[in-house]
Amino acid sequence: MLDPIDGTAGFLAGRGWSVALALVEDGRPVLGALGCAGQPGGNAVFCAAPGLGATRVDPAGVRTRIGVSPECRYAICESYEASHSARSAETRLADALPGRPTLRMDGQGKYACVASGEVAAYVRLSRERDRLHRIWDHAAGTAVVEGPVAP
Repeated sequence: MLDPIDGTAGFLAGRGWSVALALVEDGRPVLGALGCAGQPGGNAVFCAAPGLGATRVDPAGVRTRIGVSPECRYAICESYEASHSARSAETRLADALPGRPTLRMDGQGKYACVASGEVAAYVRLSRERDRLHRIWDHAAGTAVVEGPVAP
């Protein structure tokens, strides 16, 4: 799965966006890479494979192992565009982690924030009951978050 400009609205507005690539086998993303621009902490590439862990690579080529952390800075990460989700329900969920703000951003970089321990959860609750989510909008990010988990 390839999404060459994930977070198109963010790209057009000069906010964050990602290039997302995933290998999907039997309906599950097993390898993932996210090239994130406008990412909290700076631009970076995030990559992972189940059982091998997840890595952040900064523009200078410095590699850092990453992982989900209970000591995250933000409660949840949600779409920058309010029209993409049920914002009031997401706010109620964020209130369960008092003292931690919500991070709003574009693209699959939200998954990278969870995978690197910056955010407790990425939440996307649809406003519309029948709204379909596209696999290319989630496959690479899912692989990066699940990378540290053995298959």
